[in-house]
Amino acid sequence: MKKRQKIWIVVLLTLLAAAAVFFALFGSGGKDDAPQTGNLIANGDFALTTDGEPDGWQTGAWVTSAGASYLEAVTLEDGTTAALVENAAANDARFEQTIAVRENATYRLTARVMAEGCGEGTKGANVSFSGIYGTSRDLHDTNGQWETLTLYGRTGKGQKEITVMARLGGYGAENTGKAWFTDVSLEQVETVPVGETVLDLATPAPSKKTDAGAPKTAKERSIPLLIGAACVYMALAALLVRGLTGKKLNARAGLAVSLLAALVIRVLLAFTVEGYGVDMGCFGAWAGKMADGGPANFYEAGYFCDYPPAYMLVLWLLGLLGRALGLGTGSMAFQGLMKLVPIACDLALAAVCFKWAEKKLGEGAALAVATLLALNPAFIVTSSCWGQIDSVLALLLVLMLLYARAGRWAIAIPIFALAVLAKPQAGLLAPLGVAALMKEARLGEHRGKSIGLGLLGGVAATLIVVLPFAWGENIFTWLVDKYAATLSGYPHATLSTGNLMFLLGGNWVDESTALIGSITYGQIGLVLMALSFAAGVAVYAVGRGRSRLFLSAALTMQLLFALTTKMHERYILPALALLFFAYVETGDIRLLVSGVLASAASAVNIGVVLAYDYLIAPNTWLGYVLGAVQLAAAGLTAFTAVRLSLGARPLTLPGRRAKPVHMAKESGEKTVCAAEKRERDELLHPQDYRMHLRGRDFAIMGALTLAYSVAAFWHLGATKAPQTGYVSTAAGETVVLDLGENQEDFHLYYYGGISDTQFTVATSVDGESYGAETGAFFDRGECFKWLALREPTYDADGVVAGASGGMIALNGRYVRLTFDGAGSTLWEVAAADGNGRVIPVVSITSSGAIEGRAADPNTLIDEQDTVPEKPTYENSMYFDEIYHARTGYEHAHSLYTYETTHPPLGKVFMSWCIDLMGMTPFAWRFAGTVTGILMIPAIYLLAMQLIKRTRWAALSALLLTADCMHFTQTRIATIDSFPVLFMMVMFLFMARWMQMSFYHQKLWRTLVPLFASGVFMGLAIASKWIGCYGAVGLAVLFFSRFITLYKQSVYAKRHRDEDPAFARAADGFAQKGAATLAACVVFFVIVPIVIYCLSYIPYLSAYGEVKLNLKTFERIWNAQVTMFEYHKNLVATHYFSSPWYEWPLIIKPMWYYSAAFPAMGKASTIMAFGNPAVWWTGLVAILFVLGYSVYRNALPMLRVTRGRDDEYDRALPIIAVGFLSAYLPWVLVSRLTFIYHYFASVPFIILATAQGLRYLERRNRALSHALTAVLVVAAVALFIAFYPYASGLEVSREWLARMNWFKNWMWY
Repeated sequence: MKKRQKIWIVVLLTLLAAAAVFFALFGSGGKDDAPQTGNLIANGDFALTTDGEPDGWQTGAWVTSAGASYLEAVTLEDGTTAALVENAAANDARFEQTIAVRENATYRLTARVMAEGCGEGTKGANVSFSGIYGTSRDLHDTNGQWETLTLYGRTGKGQKEITVMARLGGYGAENTGKAWFTDVSLEQVETVPVGETVLDLATPAPSKKTDAGAPKTAKERSIPLLIGAACVYMALAALLVRGLTGKKLNARAGLAVSLLAALVIRVLLAFTVEGYGVDMGCFGAWAGKMADGGPANFYEAGYFCDYPPAYMLVLWLLGLLGRALGLGTGSMAFQGLMKLVPIACDLALAAVCFKWAEKKLGEGAALAVATLLALNPAFIVTSSCWGQIDSVLALLLVLMLLYARAGRWAIAIPIFALAVLAKPQAGLLAPLGVAALMKEARLGEHRGKSIGLGLLGGVAATLIVVLPFAWGENIFTWLVDKYAATLSGYPHATLSTGNLMFLLGGNWVDESTALIGSITYGQIGLVLMALSFAAGVAVYAVGRGRSRLFLSAALTMQLLFALTTKMHERYILPALALLFFAYVETGDIRLLVSGVLASAASAVNIGVVLAYDYLIAPNTWLGYVLGAVQLAAAGLTAFTAVRLSLGARPLTLPGRRAKPVHMAKESGEKTVCAAEKRERDELLHPQDYRMHLRGRDFAIMGALTLAYSVAAFWHLGATKAPQTGYVSTAAGETVVLDLGENQEDFHLYYYGGISDTQFTVATSVDGESYGAETGAFFDRGECFKWLALREPTYDADGVVAGASGGMIALNGRYVRLTFDGAGSTLWEVAAADGNGRVIPVVSITSSGAIEGRAADPNTLIDEQDTVPEKPTYENSMYFDEIYHARTGYEHAHSLYTYETTHPPLGKVFMSWCIDLMGMTPFAWRFAGTVTGILMIPAIYLLAMQLIKRTRWAALSALLLTADCMHFTQTRIATIDSFPVLFMMVMFLFMARWMQMSFYHQKLWRTLVPLFASGVFMGLAIASKWIGCYGAVGLAVLFFSRFITLYKQSVYAKRHRDEDPAFARAADGFAQKGAATLAACVVFFVIVPIVIYCLSYIPYLSAYGEVKLNLKTFERIWNAQVTMFEYHKNLVATHYFSSPWYEWPLIIKPMWYYSAAFPAMGKASTIMAFGNPAVWWTGLVAILFVLGYSVYRNALPMLRVTRGRDDEYDRALPIIAVGFLSAYLPWVLVSRLTFIYHYFASVPFIILATAQGLRYLERRNRALSHALTAVLVVAAVALFIAFYPYASGLEVSREWLARMNWFKNWMWY
C-alpha cells in the first residue's frame, strides 16, 4: 500500500473519531426502557451481617467522632433483625445503599421503623434519598410499635443511580435517640397514589453540591471531550504536516474528501446541537424582524441590536427563506439554516487557503494546511454548534489581505469596509491598514490610483449597506452612534476568555477596577493594545514590499486577543485563520504550530462557554491553563515575527530547512548554526550520564546524613503517650477521681483524643459538696495534646473558647469531671503537685452514662507514666499536626478523616509509623523526619547527576543540612516534606534520562530512569498537589530532550554517510521514539494514577470494605472536587501569611509554636524560615541561573556558536525548570499563602548556588573557593545561632531577642 494511501486512511479514521467525539459531547446515550421488578434493596431486613455490620450497607454521619452515634445490626427479642441507629449526641446518622436505577422512572421507598426518645422539634427517624432535601414523614417515639414509612421519588434524564438512606436526623436537623429499621424496600412503580408527593431525584445544578452517585451529564462530559478533541486535532496536524509536506499527490481529490467530511460533520452538528441561546435568539429575532419590515425601521428606537447592518442583510435573506419554508425563527431547523452561512465561510476559507498554498508551498503542504483549516475544531464549534459568524469576518479579512497583497486595493478596501460593517472587530486591523496604505503611497503614483479607487469603493459599499437602514439620517453620526453603543457593551477585563487578563484575575471584572495601585485593567489594556498595534505595524514596515502582510495581521490580532481587555472567547477566530495564511506566506512552520496550538485551546474555551454559559467556577482552573496556552502561542508568533524581521530564514520542516543567515568564522573550522552544532556534537560525543561516585562521595554523604540525623532526632518528641481513652455517652455524665487524701495547690493535666464536646472540673474535700465548676478548654483543635487546667475564656454564647494565664491551683481530695455531652474523648487525666510530680489516684468512678454504653473510667488513669512534667511541643501536637497527624491516626484505625484538603499519601506514611510505634509524638513525626534525612543524600546525588563534581555536591548537601526551613519543616508532622523529597528524586531521574540517548544506550536502559521518575512523580502528587507543579517541569524537560533527539535524527538523515553514528540515529528514531512515548504514557499517566488511587485505600476503608467498583472511584473523584473547591474558595486572613515575592527575602517567617509554661526568663518557640546565608545567596544564584539559561538556551536560536556544547551549561535548564515549576505557580495562586510554600524551591536555589560558584571557579578559582568557604562558615554559624527558633529549644529571651534582626520578624 502506498504511503499516501496509508496517510489518507489514517486521516479518514481520525475524521470519524473527531465526529464521534463531537456527537458524544452533545448527544445522549441510549437507554434501557425495561422496567425493574421486585425489591432492589439488598439485605433489606439486615439479616446478613459480618462482624456486626449489615452486608450491603454503608454507614454515614454528620458527626463522626467516637461516641456520637452507634450504628449496628441487631436482633430483637422477638427475633426481628434490624439496623439500629443510636445518636448519643445530636447527629444525622444513617445506613446507606446505592442502587442502579432507570432514568425518568418513579420509585417507592418503604421501611418498617421503630423510634424511641428522639427529640421533638427536629428531624426524627425517616427514610430518604441522598442529595435530596425532602424525606418521608419522621418518627420520634412509636411506643415500641413498628410503623411503615413510604417515600416516592422520580429520577431525571440520564440518572443511573440513587442512594437510599435509613436515618435518624436530617440536613441541618440533627437529633438524639434511637431508631430501628427493617424490611427496607425500593421498587419501581408506574403510578403514585393520589395525594402522595413525588420527590425530584434529578441531578442538582452544577453550582450546588451534587449527589456522589449522580451520573455525568453532557455538560459535565464536555470538558474532557473537548480536551480530547483538541488533542486529536493536534495529533492530526502533526500527521498531516509531516506526512504530506513536500509530497506529490492528487491534492485536489484529497481536498474534496476533506471538505466533504468537514461539511458532513458541520451539517450534522448544526441541526442537532442547539446553539448559544442568547446569540441564536437574537439572530432569529433579527431575521424575523427583517423579514417582516425590511431594513427601513430595523434600528428603531428602543429595539436592541448591537450588530452593524451588513450581516442584517444576510439575516434578511435567511428570514425570507425561513418564511418560505415554513420555519419558525426559534426552531431548531431555522437555527441550522442560519448556521449554514458561517459553515460555508469555514469551507471557503479552507478552499482559498489551498489555492494560495498550492502555488507557494506545493500540493502536499497545501492539502495539509487546508485540511487543518477545514477540520479546525475552533471553527467547527463556533459555526456549527454555537452558530456565531466569526468565520464570516475571518473570510472577509483573508480576502481583503489577499487582494491587498496583490496590490489590488480597489477591491481590498471595499471588502474591508464590508468586514467592519459585519463585525466591528475588523477595525482592529485599521492601524495596520493605514500603515500599509502609507507604504504603498510612497512606492509609486500608479499605486496611489488603486488606493483612491479603493477608498471610493469603500465609501460606495458603506453607502449601499447603510442607506437602507438609515435613509434620511446623517450616515456618519448614525454609524458613530451605532459603533459607540456596540463598543461600550461588556466593559470587562475579559469575558470567559483564557488570556492574560484572565490570568491576572480579570474574568468578568469591570475594566475600571484597579489592578496595580491605582492603575486599572482598562488602562493596562490600552497600553498593551497600543503595543500590539505597534508590533504589527513594525513587522510590516521592515518587510520587503507586502511580503509580510498576513504575518503582521496575524500578529496584531493574536496579540490583541491574548493581551488586551473586553475579549470574548470567539474573537480569536480571525487570528487563527490569519495564522494559517501567514504560514503559507512565510513557510515558517512555527506559525502553523502557533495556529494549531491556539486553535486547540480556543476550541476548548469556546466549547466550555457554550456548555456552561461562562468560564467560571468550578472551571476557573481551565481558564488559567487556556490563558497560559494562548500566551505561549502568541509568544511563539511574536518570536517568529521578530526573527523573520531580523533577516533570519524561515524554519521549515526537516529536510527543507533554510540555510542560516549568520555564520561563525574561524580558520580551519567549518561553521554551522548553533542547533546543528549541538546535534552533530552529541551524536559523535554522547553525554556522560554516570555520576562517578567514589568512596569519598559515600563518606561525605554518610557523614552529613548522620550529623543531620542526630540533630533531627534529638528532642524530636516523646516516645510515650496515652493510648487508651474514655468516651462520654451523655450530657451530665461524671467521672470522680479520689486522690486518697486532701491535696493543696495541685494542678490538673489532661490529654484528649478527637472530641467535639467539653467538660468542667470541680473539687471536693468530702466527695459530697463540690466547689464551683471550672470550664476546661477542650475541643477538636486540642486533640492529642497535654493540657493544663487554666482560667477559661468564653465566647458570646458562654462556651469555653480558650484558656489564658497560668495553671489553676486546685484544693481537695476528690476531682469531678462533668461532660457537656456525648463524644467527649479523654485519654488520660492526672493531678500533679507544684513540682510536676504526679499524685497517685486511689480510685475512680463514673455515673450518668447511657446504659450499656458506659466506658471504663480506669482508662483515664492507666497510663500515668506518660504524664509529662509540663506540656510542651515534645509531648503534644502543635500547628497543623492537629490536622495531618490526626488524619494519620484516623487512617491507622479506619476512621472517617477530618482533614481532606490534601491527598492522603503523606498521612498514610504517618499512619504506618503510628501502627508500629503507637500514637506518640515521636511516631507521628518519624516519617517526616526520616524524609528530611533522606533529602541530604538526595540532593547530593542530584548535584552529582547535574554537576558531576564532589566539591559542589558536598556544598549542596551541606547547605541543605544547615537550612532552617528544611530542619523545621521536616520535624513537624505535616505533609510538606514528602512531596519535596519525591520532587527532588523525580528530577534526579529525569536529569539522568536527559543525559542518556537511545542512540548510544540500549532502549530499555533509557526507560529505567523514566519509570523511576514517573513513580516518584506519582508519589509526589499523591502527597500534595504541588507535585503537579513539578510534573509540568518534568514534561517541559522531557519534551525538550525528546525534540532534541528528533532533531538529531533529522540531522543524521542528511549526513548519514559521514559517520556510522549518523546512520544508527537516522534509522533508530521512529521505533525507539515511539516506544519511549508509549512507555511515558504508562510511566507518567497510568502509574501515577494507580499510585494516587491506591493512596486512598485508608481513606476509603472508613466506608467499609474497599472494592474495585464505580462507587470507589466516585468517592475518590468527589474527594478531589472537595479538595479543589476548598482551595479555590478559601478566603481567610492570617497574621503570618506572606505573598510569594516575600519568601526568598525571608520577610515574614511563619510562627508554629510557643511554650505556654517556660521557665523564668526563658522562652521556647518554633518558626519556619530560611537560613539567611542559604536563601539570600540562593536568590542571587537562581537569578543568575535563570538569566544565563535564557542566554545559553534561547538566544542561540538568534545566533550561531561554534565548538562543542559546554558541559557547564547542561545543568542550567534542569535547575531553572525545577525552580520555576516549584515557585512560579504560586504567583497565580490568589488564596492565603505562607513562607513554607517556598520549601519545594529551596533545593533548586541551593543547586543554583553550587552551579554559580562552579562557573566562578572557571574564571577565578581562588575567589570561588574563598566565597565557598565564607558561605559554608556563615551557613553553619547562622544555623547554630537560629537553632532555638528552628527547634523549640528553650533558651534565654535575651538570646532570642538578639537574633530577632528586624522589627516584628521573629515571635517568641
